Amino acid sequence: GINAEYMGFAHKCSGCCFPIRGKYFELEGSLWHSECLYCAYCHRSLDNDSVFYDDEGQQFCSRECAEMVPDYHSQSEAAAQIENTMKSPQADTKHSLNKLISLAIKQSTEAVETNRRRSLFTRDEVEKMPMESFREQLEFAPIHQEKDGDEKLFDVIDYAPKVFQGMRLLYGISSTSYIESLCNQPLSGGTVGAGCSGMVFYFSKDRRYIVKSVTRTELVFMKQFLRGYFTHCVTHHDTLLPRFYGLYKIKLENQPSLRVIVMNNVFDTRLKIDQTYDLKGSTVDRLVSGDQLQKGCKVLKDLNLTSKVFVGDTVRGKLIEQIRVDTELLQSYNVMDYSALLGINLEGKMQDPPAGGWPPEREGLQISLFQTHHGGIPGLKRNSPTNVTYFMGLIDILQQWNYNKKMEHYAKSMLQMLGKFTEKRPDRALSVVQREFDPKAISAVESCQYQTRFMKFICGAVV
Repeated sequence: GINAEYMGFAHKCSGCCFPIRGKYFELEGSLWHSECLYCAYCHRSLDNDSVFYDDEGQQFCSRECAEMVPDYHSQSEAAAQIENTMKSPQADTKHSLNKLISLAIKQSTEAVETNRRRSLFTRDEVEKMPMESFREQLEFAPIHQEKDGDEKLFDVIDYAPKVFQGMRLLYGISSTSYIESLCNQPLSGGTVGAGCSGMVFYFSKDRRYIVKSVTRTELVFMKQFLRGYFTHCVTHHDTLLPRFYGLYKIKLENQPSLRVIVMNNVFDTRLKIDQTYDLKGSTVDRLVSGDQLQKGCKVLKDLNLTSKVFVGDTVRGKLIEQIRVDTELLQSYNVMDYSALLGINLEGKMQDPPAGGWPPEREGLQISLFQTHHGGIPGLKRNSPTNVTYFMGLIDILQQWNYNKKMEHYAKSMLQMLGKFTEKRPDRALSVVQREFDPKAISAVESCQYQTRFMKFICGAVV
């Protein structure tokens, strides 16, 4: 009775979501177990520290560590500043930012292959490995690329190289094919994504990989999340979570750092993607208007999805179960604000081939149950095949329910409530409007509510 009462009413840690007992820290209104906080620079637990330093939402065990991790508020601004420096008359113009990223990935991958030990691979090895031993796998490997003798072009920090090498091997990707896709031809893109995060996206020439910039907050969380994520991918080979293949930080002298993560492209197919949806299960501000479409917006939202996703009973059951398992993992790490990225090919039309033609099919590549038809799921309605193919994956999985998201929820709640009061119900009491407005419909809600709402939406959309 006492223990159950305590478990039900005690404050919960924002990191592990378990009730707080004993020593804890309070950060911007959220509570943390001391052992759930790690130094953002040296990765050491803050469990034994009575004093630590907080810098822009990241914790450091000493002032020295805090000063050694300069950061930029926006990764798009960081990318633009590095790009402008490279285009200056004093710079070597043959090294554009996309070439720099490719070169950094190549140097890192070759270094791991040269010093190769057997990578983490099996579920048992990961689950039975002591946490301290696993943290050793998260050690970064600094690599220096030299140019013109002793003049250094850039520094690369390759995070958890052996773990990500294990991820590549898990899905049948050799170091040779990885380098060939990402490094032998220039990356395309370099534009800010359709969301409001300000992240920069690049694509490999064969469109098999996406290189996305990440914030420092996401980088720190990824290192905390990596063990559970890797174990999940080994256990659930058909996972719809992003397949992360590398995590790097690139630093030019006197320039902001650029952090990038390499992942699979959900739309790795020769079929043309006719419609693209970003689905969160929310109804507030989740409609792309006609004016936005005319201005070139190509990614639709929840309220734009007016037809069901017809995949048949057998595939539907497996798809729903896999999404449930995936989102339960995210919820256990207090992750929210993720999306289901849905692509639809309507008539079997093919994309125009890239310059030089389509690359050859890779041997040994491991595909999931949901990638069997041109990289997607064949449509099936009333047990009859359709001419529709669906592509689906979960994206943006590195955002936790934190102080900033709580403030976002509060601000959107007030805006929606006041909007209804002033525009739709000017003659009614504010208390009535508050009862009519459902704050749970806002995209930014805590992780448990988010997962429940997300699954309800997916179950209704997929038939």
